[in-house]
Amino acid sequence: MNFDLYANYLFGLGAIVWVVSAFNRKRTLRRVRDGNRRLLLLLIILSVSLTFSGNHWHSEMQTQIFPKTLYTGMAGLLLTASGILFAIWARFNLGTNWSGVVTLKEDHELITTGAYSITRNPIYTGFIVAIAGKAIIAGDVRHFLFLAIISLALLFKINTEEKLLSEHFGDAFTEYKRTTKKLIPFIY
Repeated sequence: MNFDLYANYLFGLGAIVWVVSAFNRKRTLRRVRDGNRRLLLLLIILSVSLTFSGNHWHSEMQTQIFPKTLYTGMAGLLLTASGILFAIWARFNLGTNWSGVVTLKEDHELITTGAYSITRNPIYTGFIVAIAGKAIIAGDVRHFLFLAIISLALLFKINTEEKLLSEHFGDAFTEYKRTTKKLIPFIY
């Protein structure tokens, strides 16, 4: 069974949902412009090129960390599917407040229900879980490096977003932070 191919189909499905749903957004009132945006973009480009570039990397990058077995393939595919579905659920919970960049929307709402009751950043949680699943399927160094780089990039973006939300929503966001973990339910 080609678990890598099925994982790629899941990422493709997620991308289609993202593109289609991106057309329904509120008008932007304020966009945060900071140096982290360029760093984030650079890290994302680097990490995506690592994972989807095929076998054009040095042999050290292709060293297997996990063996490719039926069980690691199934576990990885389950994680990938769970992560993609969780991110999609969160995207629909966020609705018209969503933006690909750090912004405040017209009549911006603080969403704390659905996936946002599990973690403050469920879209990013879902992406990280899905990428972890893909890394387990591939089992090589470059996919785990991709996971580490994209996780770091998303943490930079989360910090910028949460600063903006804290400024805008004040005590309501402070209370939300107190009751809901940032990225990993019950832990962090």
